[in-house]
Amino acid sequence: RVHVESALLTPGTDIRDALAGTLEPIDRLEVIVDTLLQLARDTQIDRSPLDLPGLVRDLDNDWHGTFAAAGRPLRVSIGNDVPAPTASAPAVRQILQVLVENAANNGKGVATIDVRRVPGAVAIEVGDEGSAVLDPRQIFVRRNGRGHGIGLALARTLAEAEGGRLILERPGPHPRFALLLPVHEA
Repeated sequence: RVHVESALLTPGTDIRDALAGTLEPIDRLEVIVDTLLQLARDTQIDRSPLDLPGLVRDLDNDWHGTFAAAGRPLRVSIGNDVPAPTASAPAVRQILQVLVENAANNGKGVATIDVRRVPGAVAIEVGDEGSAVLDPRQIFVRRNGRGHGIGLALARTLAEAEGGRLILERPGPHPRFALLLPVHEA
């Protein structure tokens, strides 16, 4: 919406180019809505061992162009010997989409996605080099009814539904969130 409004208000803007620039965000929004509807309706949720490397590679592919267009790198690191948590792939994908989108829209500099083993869990950390210092008491609170401030609240609810936790690992500067998904190792 902001992209189109800006194009309409800027004299000499090629409206076709402006509209073409909205297709990627619209596609992302469509996937988000479809995923949330699937999660809301699905009584039989598949919680098979999750292919985290594949999911994170898909996320990198989805967002690489957006970050590159803004002159920002998106760096992905997947540790060796990371176990596969048992979780709903659509739920985890949605949580990570929220975190990466927040880094893209509100962050600065290099954005990172790091996957590593921690005791009893897998941590998927998303951060950036922004100078903002986030309030840990408010960051997961839904702030209003106009669609603002619901992404992180929803992501935390989805994490908890999967038996995991979504935390603000570092409030900033250089804020970093961590999705912790439990693993049951034999």
